[in-house]
Formats: sequence, structure tokens, C-alpha cells
Amino acid sequence: MKTKCHVCNKRFDAVIKRKMDSEDIQDIYFVCPRCNEFYHIAYTNAEIRAYNEELQQVRNALLKDKQNKELFEKAREMMITHKSMMDKLNNKLGRVGKNG
Repeated sequence: MKTKCHVCNKRFDAVIKRKMDSEDIQDIYFVCPRCNEFYHIAYTNAEIRAYNEELQQVRNALLKDKQNKELFEKAREMMITHKSMMDKLNNKLGRVGKNG
């Protein structure tokens, strides 16, 4: 993913990193290679990561059967649920879109 640092203006390929915070919370982020500016992307927990695996299985099945309307609808509904789960956790932690 190409991005540009808002601090030093360097363009770079963001390398997504993950680290476990307290309990089962995983912080997803990247860092500018020139000035080390920290960019928080999102938090996940075990429930979200498990749900994401299920969603990925449905997406993979849909790639094999692109005309399957039931799979398409299931994937659509799962993506809405996934977004809701992510929003709830990240809003609770209060760090979405904030750096540092």
C-alpha cells in the first residue's frame, strides 16, 4: 500500500505490522521508514479475528462461484457485521484514526 507521511512527506510502501496489546487486543499499524511517525490503523480482538477468518472463507467460495447470489448476500451481510464489530471495539478504545 503506497502512502505519504504527513510529517516528512516521504512516499513509501506501508508495511503493515501487528502487535498484541493487553489481553487479546491486537494493534494494527505502520511506521514511516524515514521519520518513524506511527500510524494506527485499527484494533482487533479474538472474536473479530475469528469472524474475519469465516468471512475470508465465504469470500474465497464466492471467487469460485461468482454467480452464487446466496454466497454474495452472505458475504455482504458478514462484511456489514464485521464493520460493526470493528467500529464498536475501536470506538470503545477511542483510537481510530489517531496517530501515536
